[in-house]
Amino acid sequence: MGRVYVMSKKTVMKGAIILTLTGILTRFIGFGYRIFLSSLIGAAQLGIYQMIFPVFGICATIYGVGIQTAISHLTAAWHDRSIPPFCALITGILLSLSLSLSLSGLIFWQADFIAEKLLLEPACEEPLRILVFLFPFCGISSCIHGWYYGNQKTAVPAMAQLLEQCVRVGVVYMLSASLMENNLISGCELAVAGMCAGEIASCLFTVISFFFTKREEMRRAGFSRHCGHISVLPSGKKGTYTLVFKKLLHLALPLTGNRLIVNILAGTEAILIPACLKKYGLSSEEALAVYGVLTGMCLPFLMFPSTITNSLAVLLLPAVAQAQASGQKKQLERTCSVTIHFCLLIGLLSASIFILLGNHLGRFFFHSTLAGKYLTILAWLCPFLYLTAALGSVLNGLNKAGTTLFNNAAGLGIRLLFVLYCIPSKGMEGYLAGMLISQLSTFFLDLIAISKEVKIKWNLFEWIVKPGITLACAGFLLFHCFHYFTQTALIPEFFCMACVGAILFLTSLPYFYQCVKSV
Repeated sequence: MGRVYVMSKKTVMKGAIILTLTGILTRFIGFGYRIFLSSLIGAAQLGIYQMIFPVFGICATIYGVGIQTAISHLTAAWHDRSIPPFCALITGILLSLSLSLSLSGLIFWQADFIAEKLLLEPACEEPLRILVFLFPFCGISSCIHGWYYGNQKTAVPAMAQLLEQCVRVGVVYMLSASLMENNLISGCELAVAGMCAGEIASCLFTVISFFFTKREEMRRAGFSRHCGHISVLPSGKKGTYTLVFKKLLHLALPLTGNRLIVNILAGTEAILIPACLKKYGLSSEEALAVYGVLTGMCLPFLMFPSTITNSLAVLLLPAVAQAQASGQKKQLERTCSVTIHFCLLIGLLSASIFILLGNHLGRFFFHSTLAGKYLTILAWLCPFLYLTAALGSVLNGLNKAGTTLFNNAAGLGIRLLFVLYCIPSKGMEGYLAGMLISQLSTFFLDLIAISKEVKIKWNLFEWIVKPGITLACAGFLLFHCFHYFTQTALIPEFFCMACVGAILFLTSLPYFYQCVKSV
């Protein structure tokens, strides 16, 4: 019992720190890449690039997401020794490969139909044909990463993520001049080719690292002997492979089904936004440009702080699964309470920064007043946006995948209603309002569901009121100082923005210390 406690406390924090630091570095590289890409290919091509991601998300859900989570869950909670983690990993890889190769062939041959009839954008055809080459590599990587996460080892997945980003940026940067100047490839196709190169490099690194990690076990015994040695199967039962496959499917199918429904709804939303913007009065190119500004410029900025909360969410599922499996109710309660407290602080800090600097960030980095406007509006979304990912991971760890599905589908349903009825009359402002209401609804539904299973120790004054008032007062003073120094040109704008962000972070640091100390 004590071993589970140590893993849930110290190891989770260590793993989250590794993922967070690597994620922050990756996001910084990604920001530079986004700025370069937006100037290289333009907002319209960026919009086309973003439109293929619903297809990628649906396929990745089928061949990777559910299987990865199932492997992580089985690896973390194999106390009954009926599912050897190494066997679960190999079975998951074989399943993922069969699914990813099938999807690659289907989309490659039906790219024209998908682009014209489903995405409603014929220009997506060639990027889709390039995209399918990364599916098998993504599937293998996600399975091995699930094994690492289940063992609370995050170094290899973190380094693989960083390598993928570096290779992607390097390939696009090196090839952009020669290929695009000679009209050999469009900007969107080049960006997708960079994705493929990054995923292939990441997969090779992950596989090589795994073999080094497991070389001793693999040298002592092959796969069959290893499984037979650590499995205890009752007589008359089917073999280990069949048992592993059944338990893997038992965990993966609900998760995959949940995420698939959510991704289909999200994909429908992504397709309908440009179509509804045309009804609002924009041309096809203008609609794609507006969609590219929102999804290719604003949302990456908005999601930057989620590097921390997403790292925490990845490790929350196995930690919650371990605590629940071992009956450690107090540890489970503490984990959920600290998670909510920490994500709220990240959200309040991020919201303060984007409210103060949103307009300036959009103009400075992307030379787009529209991006700055959207950033400022969506700043209020931050606390609930970051919390939802963590709460969803907690629910999955509590084996409440059906609840997660219902909550996410309800939130997306609200957004779809705003897309269909508000964008044609009010433009993107109507959709942004829908995003805020949708995220609020999903957050409260998740919170209610978790409260039924776990007693959360709330302290609204310490978690929200005190840090909120402190950041509001600091923000008011910084707002006037910022405008004074930028208007008088005494200090460069970028340096002023960096100082405002740093001061707000230092202002909130005592609250973060208090939160971490409570762990």
